[in-house]
Amino acid sequence: MTGSAADARPAGWHVGLVVACAALSFANTLGHQFAYDDVPIVAENPRVRSLDPAGIWLTDWWGAAPDSSAFVSPTRDRLYRPLTLFSFALNHAVAGLSTTALHATNVLLHALAAALVWLLGWRLLRDPSAALLGGLLFAVHPVHVEAVAGLVGRAEILATIFLAGGMIVLLGRAPLTLRHWLAASLCGLLGLLAKETAICFPLLFLLAALARDDQRGRVAATGWAARCGCLLLPLVIYFPLRYHALDGHLVRAGAIDPLFNPLAGPDVSLVTRLLGPLTILGHYARLTLLPLHLQADYGLATLDPAAGPGPMTLLGLVTAAALGWALLRGSCDARWRRAGLLAGLLLASYVLVSNSVMLIGVALAERLAYWPSALVCLVVARWLTRRVPGRLLPGVAVALLVTLTARTVTRNPVWHDNLALFGHDAPANPDNVQLQIGLADTLLRLAERAGADERAALVARADAALERGLRRTARTAKLLGLRGQAALLRGERETARQFLQQAIQLDPTNRAAQRLLGGLAASPGAVPLGELEAGVAARPDDPGALHALGARLVEIGQAPRARGLLERAASLRPDDPGLLRTLGDAYARSGQNEDALRMYQRVVGLNDGDWQAHLNVSALVAHRDRELAWRHAARAFELNPGDWRVRYNLAEGHVLFGRLDEARALLSAIAAEFPEGDPTRATIVERLTALGG
Repeated sequence: MTGSAADARPAGWHVGLVVACAALSFANTLGHQFAYDDVPIVAENPRVRSLDPAGIWLTDWWGAAPDSSAFVSPTRDRLYRPLTLFSFALNHAVAGLSTTALHATNVLLHALAAALVWLLGWRLLRDPSAALLGGLLFAVHPVHVEAVAGLVGRAEILATIFLAGGMIVLLGRAPLTLRHWLAASLCGLLGLLAKETAICFPLLFLLAALARDDQRGRVAATGWAARCGCLLLPLVIYFPLRYHALDGHLVRAGAIDPLFNPLAGPDVSLVTRLLGPLTILGHYARLTLLPLHLQADYGLATLDPAAGPGPMTLLGLVTAAALGWALLRGSCDARWRRAGLLAGLLLASYVLVSNSVMLIGVALAERLAYWPSALVCLVVARWLTRRVPGRLLPGVAVALLVTLTARTVTRNPVWHDNLALFGHDAPANPDNVQLQIGLADTLLRLAERAGADERAALVARADAALERGLRRTARTAKLLGLRGQAALLRGERETARQFLQQAIQLDPTNRAAQRLLGGLAASPGAVPLGELEAGVAARPDDPGALHALGARLVEIGQAPRARGLLERAASLRPDDPGLLRTLGDAYARSGQNEDALRMYQRVVGLNDGDWQAHLNVSALVAHRDRELAWRHAARAFELNPGDWRVRYNLAEGHVLFGRLDEARALLSAIAAEFPEGDPTRATIVERLTALGG
């Protein structure tokens, strides 16, 4: 960079242009409704209807207010974003659930973020042309549509505002004092309270301080100790708050759904797991540098562990090599100092979302590129201003900005609501199961309120989406539950029952399937539910009556209601294996797996001949004690070899020990017992296919 460029001051109108472009690029989102996660987090969330501190600051993102009896899945992703929830509550306090006000707030916050990226570019690059172009690229970039047009993307915007703000504080011209470091630390804390991805702030701020010190002199070791102490202070505040709000957890308690993050799948090889972050980096490079194809989900179809390394892996490798090379050159050559700093900031920002340090809930997502894209835009702007001749630079910059703006403006309407979003993205990505599920769910919700003719058309569209999803996987509780809902809307009650029961078997906490199953009549010949309830009312201390009613409630998907009845019955008859097994079923279907395991083990201790208890113990311990799982699977098979569930579980036991031929033989035999089109057969065939059968 020339000395004159480095010493130049940015014109005051630069920031106005950046803000205007950011607002205008997303102005057509102001008429949008709720889409995707906006529905549970904003539209249906009672916590944002109040400024009550306990309901916002002491609960997790997917949780419920402390005094609420609402069901919250114990296997949910444990996320803590109280500042973002608080912003939604402020929106509600001013304008209720006005979607115009909510979306306008997102647009204004994005404009503020773009202004801060412009200022950060000036502080980092000391080149007004590069800072302006970088700010404009960030303002109009189409990869930001999910974060700005989707209300819950506000978490990304807020985190970016505070990350950029903290770095701006540290990169100023004035000598750094304790006040500056405390201000930056406050920005780090607020960024963390907006979204977890801001956990990179200590490294980002230290890199910024290092770059500043390289220009203005070294700092003594005691000075660095004080700086690090300031940056650790937010973590001392944040982690205890997070631990309390997440009910004694720092991260999720349940397994990650492979549909969202395929790297979490049980059959992922070590090589695929190690190459995953490079493949993900390749996708992010493509999304920020060539954002032609955008979609609401990047799960199993986008990152397929079975496909092995591909073009995105190679692109990720090239990107990582380029960043590493720039970082190395920057540490050795003063002319590359700023490029090396940008590379270091990018790598530090990518660590958490890369799935390298730990697996997160999604493999990749456009919203996760929001903050890193700020640095990418500055890198691109720096390169263009240095490499493109001055007389050509304005034309190149305008052409690039117009192209990106056009893509943003045309992508925005897709996020109008769920029907627009999934109706556009699901057909365009037929292999993406989550998008097919989203479309089917949206259509079936509409079908429940539609007239007969319209209902039939909506269900038919939903069936087509579910069929596309089934071509990819059949072992998804949500997909099976939706197939049950579709069958119910067509009046096929027995088919609906089969699908719903299988959905609950795969995910005992599937509340939608439980609700629908509970609305179906009991099995033919069963005692009516009303009679069982009358029996308990007449004999409240009769363990037999309590057991009968509790078992029926478990059968029809009302396990939480059954628990209290069965616990009371167990206290009256503590050594009844059948009663204890039913109580275990109630625990399992409520997501209380440890309580369920304890109960099934008691049953086995009382009656070693209970094959169902052995089967359930085997399933619950399979992922932590394969020897114990195999012993119980083998015992269940010894007791009842004719039941397909026992043989299926035995096949999974073979898989645990790598005996794939034995597993495939068992599964093939089981699949042959069911007719084509049977939901059980579809599940077994899908598993057989996954094992190479």
